[in-house]
Amino acid sequence: MDNSPTFLRIPLYIRIQIYRLCNIVRPCPIDLNFEGVRRRWIAIEHATQNSERLCVCQYQRLRGPARRSPQPNYSSGVRCFCPSLPHQLLYASHAIYDEIMPLLYGENEFRVLPSKEDSPGHQLKVLWTLNSDAWKRIKSLHIGFTVTIPLQCSPDHPGIETIDVKSIAGSKLLREWSALVEHLACRIPSSSMKLDFNCMVKDIDSGVQFVEPLKRLPRMIGAAVCLSPNPGHTTMKDMAKTAVLELTRKAQHHSTPQKQSFSWNLLPGEIRLQILGYTDLVARQSPTHSQLSQSDSFEIKAGSLIPRAKKCCFHCTSTLSVCYCPFKRAASSNTCICPAVPVALFISSRLVHSDATSVFFSQNSFTFTGNFGATRRWIFNLPSIYTQHLRTIELGISYEQLYWHIRDPDTQVARDWIALITSIASLLPLPKLCLIINARRMRETLLDLYDHGDDDHAWLHTAYMQLFDPLYKQLRGRGLRNFYVLLPWWLQYETVAERAVMGPGYDSESEGKSDFSRRHFVQQ
Repeated sequence: MDNSPTFLRIPLYIRIQIYRLCNIVRPCPIDLNFEGVRRRWIAIEHATQNSERLCVCQYQRLRGPARRSPQPNYSSGVRCFCPSLPHQLLYASHAIYDEIMPLLYGENEFRVLPSKEDSPGHQLKVLWTLNSDAWKRIKSLHIGFTVTIPLQCSPDHPGIETIDVKSIAGSKLLREWSALVEHLACRIPSSSMKLDFNCMVKDIDSGVQFVEPLKRLPRMIGAAVCLSPNPGHTTMKDMAKTAVLELTRKAQHHSTPQKQSFSWNLLPGEIRLQILGYTDLVARQSPTHSQLSQSDSFEIKAGSLIPRAKKCCFHCTSTLSVCYCPFKRAASSNTCICPAVPVALFISSRLVHSDATSVFFSQNSFTFTGNFGATRRWIFNLPSIYTQHLRTIELGISYEQLYWHIRDPDTQVARDWIALITSIASLLPLPKLCLIINARRMRETLLDLYDHGDDDHAWLHTAYMQLFDPLYKQLRGRGLRNFYVLLPWWLQYETVAERAVMGPGYDSESEGKSDFSRRHFVQQ
């Protein structure tokens, strides 16, 4: 009996660690069209030009797996400088092949991206070469038809190219895509893969024709579809959402046993409100945040609600190829965690509408910025069943509004400011309301105030007086619950204004203003 040491006689768990050290599994998504000789050549080319740029793998090792690196702006599709995959191990022996296949295809993320040099549909050819064993094990795949753009690009970025099925290139790509879907439909197991599909189309007809083949695929454990760079294209966004739902819910009712339903009406009111408080009805960073903060509020600018999400959540896709967040693209992803108001709760039933209204308006802070007239119309047009639940309102004041307009009572801005405070005093429940006047947004603009002499001091003093005058006249002695004033300069005026409205014994610091002020500057 031969007892000589061999690699296969090493315990399996040690061999697995050796495979991992050989970079058979890596945190960077694998570009199937940029591996091998072509990838090494392009990586060397870019490494000489961008020697200081970190790839995703290196960035995660330095900063931790929870952090994601910014998207490099490469037109060639190469996005990391990790060592090439040791694909030679697949040809070593049948035993090593069987051990590596689950690691290579089951624990890596793959993507297929086009380049400007490729003909339409050329990037899809690599998917025809994968055998059935590979398709049974792949867990994450991104298919892109549009030359990749940075995640932070705006919808009107000049590098975004759309696809038109009426063009020769678009019709050829559609034929290649339809044939590939037919090929994959019988090779991908049901409920085994997350599929990301990025196809920036020119019009609705092109979107319909490229989304239609997705219906022939088996059910996915996750899906993301992007059809347009413009987040305001509601038809495209609804089309992407429908495609995601069809991919992830397909045949789900056959595998999930029917469960007995429980009536929401049977729950006590306190428990119903507590449950709704953990939904996106409340703008909190986490359910444990109970204190007021700048980032935990809904912003209404010039009468329009601004999406709370400002950046990609990096959960909408695992391959970091393109953002699938609905606020940034006409896209949809069932793994996106960007907060969005669950509007469906307000139209499900009268009881749920009443509970959702109470939670939404009473547990949130509403920050109004922009035109005072639009803010007044928003409050004035709000039905009384909603205004009675309002608890916290912040009025954001810009440099131009305070310094150039409010100080002059004859301007339209000054008149709108007086009308806004009058509407708040007459329409909102003051004994339950916390009102915040926030002018610190313009602090950086006024840092050089002391360099311009006494004229600027007198100018700003007049502006403060005109700002406080309607507050004093309309709110003094009305039983306002809390009143905070945040000014960019002469902070002693904050206490003067607050006590003029609330009374000489009022202390805003003990009422929570210090916590809000500290959080405001942290967020800035």
